[in-house]
Amino acid sequence: MEKYWQLFRVSLRHRNVFLFDVVASLFSYAVRVLLIMSLFRYLHASAPHLFWSVSLLELGWALIFAQIAAVGSPNLAMKVSEDVKTGKVAIYLLNPVSYPFFKTFEVLSWSLANLAVMSGIAFIIGAVFVGLPDLTLGGMFGGLFLLVWAFVIFALLNLNVWLLAFVMEDISPANWIMRRFVMFFWGNILPIPFFPSWLQAFAYASPFAFTGYVAGLVFANFNPGKFLVYASTMAFWIFALSGLAAFSYSRFSRRLVANGG
Repeated sequence: MEKYWQLFRVSLRHRNVFLFDVVASLFSYAVRVLLIMSLFRYLHASAPHLFWSVSLLELGWALIFAQIAAVGSPNLAMKVSEDVKTGKVAIYLLNPVSYPFFKTFEVLSWSLANLAVMSGIAFIIGAVFVGLPDLTLGGMFGGLFLLVWAFVIFALLNLNVWLLAFVMEDISPANWIMRRFVMFFWGNILPIPFFPSWLQAFAYASPFAFTGYVAGLVFANFNPGKFLVYASTMAFWIFALSGLAAFSYSRFSRRLVANGG
């Protein structure tokens, strides 16, 4: 694991060199949160009955955390596709470095760099628009812990799409479908409590609600029981998605080499 840790550090330093990219991500995050938060506040004022099962405070912080995961996680699907088309991926296949691990650590390093610069503006926006929750150590550390795991899940979801580039000429449709599922089921368009009960059950059984949404719920209203449920569900999906990625890479890379790379 030492070599992957070094790759992580190199990617983190590389990300910090491009300050404009970090600033652009921060601006995009602030605009998106302000617009959607304004919509939530309007809905809460005009139709409060829609919020019967969750408070505006919880929804606001769930949105803030979900958007950190959304904006802070880079989409490298097209880069992987380019590596395959140009043959650059052969460099990784011939070296003692796992290509999926390399790309996952690269994404995580960029995500954590973005988290560092987004956390301040997120705290200000949340305090102004919905107010601060009763901050506890459990809520703060639990929310941060689940947010970091959310980055891992988001990276693994992307990784499984990226690996399709080994067997598909154009992975844009698969990438679009995955991102639409994530956008819809993490409470980005509508809060999950607005969904019918059967659709809520699907959202919480899938990995999509665990790309930031539940981290905000834990931060705003810490409940040890819910935290353990969320953490165990996220652990299951990290294990499942990692296994799927390992299986796909093993099969797809052999097929790529057999076809001449």
